[in-house]
Amino acid sequence: MGQKSNVRNNNALILGIVIGAIVLGIAIVAFLVLTSSSTSKDLGGYVPQEQRIPNEGRSHVATGTKVNYKHNPPASGPHWPSPANWGIYKEQVPTEAWVHNLEHGGIVVLYNCRQNCKEVQKQLENLYNSIPPDPVFNEKKILITPYPSLQTSFAALAWDYYLPMDSLDNQLVLRFYREHINKGPELVP
Repeated sequence: MGQKSNVRNNNALILGIVIGAIVLGIAIVAFLVLTSSSTSKDLGGYVPQEQRIPNEGRSHVATGTKVNYKHNPPASGPHWPSPANWGIYKEQVPTEAWVHNLEHGGIVVLYNCRQNCKEVQKQLENLYNSIPPDPVFNEKKILITPYPSLQTSFAALAWDYYLPMDSLDNQLVLRFYREHINKGPELVP
């Protein structure tokens, strides 16, 4: 009887170790998944090089009012009551208009063309054409506009996020778009 008891005790011990290892493994995987996604979000999502910009509010100011933003270019802040139409522009869209587009969960791409502007315009048109419609409203929620005070050649913006670029990287912008589309404070077309 002592031998059967030892075998039963050994089997119970082995079963306990296996179950403990499985539970520990599941706990480790869950911990890694949860901490990696929250850490990534805190550091700016899943897009390399992007920066999270402190929120400057979202109040409306009268159309035509000039706003002094803390961050250049702004990724939030006071803005005009009406957003600009989505699309690509050759003339600068007022900042206070496109900040409203960011509030609606859109993406704004800024550029500062210093040379080869026809080639830059062609690259921007290719970018615009490669952007898929957003999954909620089925429209391209992207606005592309010149921004002469931009320190880099290009930048992509979403509400509270900034992605500076020395050269236009369509794949990076597309990734930024997919990560941030419709994540502004207002879910509006």
